[in-house]
Amino acid sequence: MKKILFISNGHGEDIVAAQIIKELHEKDLEIDVMPVVGKGNVYKDLPVKVIGPKKALPSGGFGLRNYSYLIKDIFSGLPGKIISQIKTLNKNKWSYNLVIGIGDIVPIIYSMLTGCKFIFIGVNKSEYYKKLAFNYTWIEKKLLKDNCELTLAMDLKTAKALASYGINAKYVGNPMMDAVQAIGASEYQKIRKGGKKVIGFLPGTREDAYKNIEDFCKIAWQISQVNKKIRFILSRPSTLDRKKLSNIKIPVNIKLSGNFKDVLSRSSVIIGLSGTGNEQAAGIGLPVIAFPGRGAQFNSRFARGQKELLGNALLLLPRRSETIAKEAIALLKNRKRIVSMASAGKKRMGGPGATKRIAEMISRMASR
Repeated sequence: MKKILFISNGHGEDIVAAQIIKELHEKDLEIDVMPVVGKGNVYKDLPVKVIGPKKALPSGGFGLRNYSYLIKDIFSGLPGKIISQIKTLNKNKWSYNLVIGIGDIVPIIYSMLTGCKFIFIGVNKSEYYKKLAFNYTWIEKKLLKDNCELTLAMDLKTAKALASYGINAKYVGNPMMDAVQAIGASEYQKIRKGGKKVIGFLPGTREDAYKNIEDFCKIAWQISQVNKKIRFILSRPSTLDRKKLSNIKIPVNIKLSGNFKDVLSRSSVIIGLSGTGNEQAAGIGLPVIAFPGRGAQFNSRFARGQKELLGNALLLLPRRSETIAKEAIALLKNRKRIVSMASAGKKRMGGPGATKRIAEMISRMASR
C-alpha cells in the first residue's frame, strides 16, 4: 500500500489538493492530508485521513500580512497549533512514499520535516509579483533547490525563473483554473451577449467576509441610485456562519448563491475581495474590480500584490463606495475594455488541465 501526504496552507490550497485527490484513482493508495490553516472542511467527503490539529485562527492564515491579526492568532493558540503540527509530522516521519506541499514556505518546511521526498505546488507564488515578495524568496528557492524533487509553478514565466536558479521546475498548467473550468467558455460568452448586466460579489471565505459583505451592500446601493437595471449576485461560501450573515442587512436586489460557479457564470463583472476567487474569475475572462478591505486578508498590501499578478485584468480602486460604483457602471458600458481585461486575465492565469497531469505525476513518483 502506497502512502502519500498533502500539506495545504490555505482554503484555495485545500481546494487544489482536493481536486488532485479526486484524480488519484489507484486502489492501493492511502492518503493523509494536513490543512495547515483551517479545519479542512474541504476534505470531509473524500477518502482521506486528516492529521494534525483542526483549529481555525482569526487571521485565516494571513497573520504575517497584518500584524494586528498575528497578535490575535498568537493569543488564540497559534504557537500551540504549530507545535502540535510539528509533533504530528515527527510522529509520521519517513512514513510516506511521497509528500505534496501546496502554498508557500510553510508547506516547504513541513514537507522537509517528514524526511520524505516531496513535490511542491506553488499556486500562489509567481514572478509577476515584483515589489511585495509574493514571488519566491531566496530562502524558498534555496530550500527547493536542495530538497524538493519537483516544483510545479503556476505559470510559465515563474517556471523558467526557478529553473534558471537550478530548481527542477515545470509548468503543466494552473490547477486553480480546473475548479471553474466546468462552466465552459461558451456559457460565459452566451451570458455576456444576452444583454444582462450582473455584478458578482466575492467576499472571500474567511472571517473578513462579513465586513466585505457590508461594504458590498453599500456599493450595490450606490449603483442602484444610478442604474436600477443592474443586478447583483453575492457568493455565500460554505465556510461562513449563517447566523452572522443573518445579522447583515443584505438588500433584496442582491441574490445570494452558495455555488461559486453559479456566481461566476451569471456575472458580467466581479467586485471581489477574494484571493483565489478573484484570480479564478480573471482566469476565465471576467473583469475584476477590487479595493483594500478592512480585514486581515485583502489589505492594501495584498491588493497591490494581486494587481501585480493579474495586471490589466484587475481594476484596483480606493475603498470608497461612490468611486467603486461609478467605475463599475462605466466598465459595464465599455465593451472594448471588458474584452481587453478578459484577455489579460486568461493570459496571466493560464489554462486548465493541470490537475489531471499533476495526479499522474504523483502516481508515478509515489511508485518509485
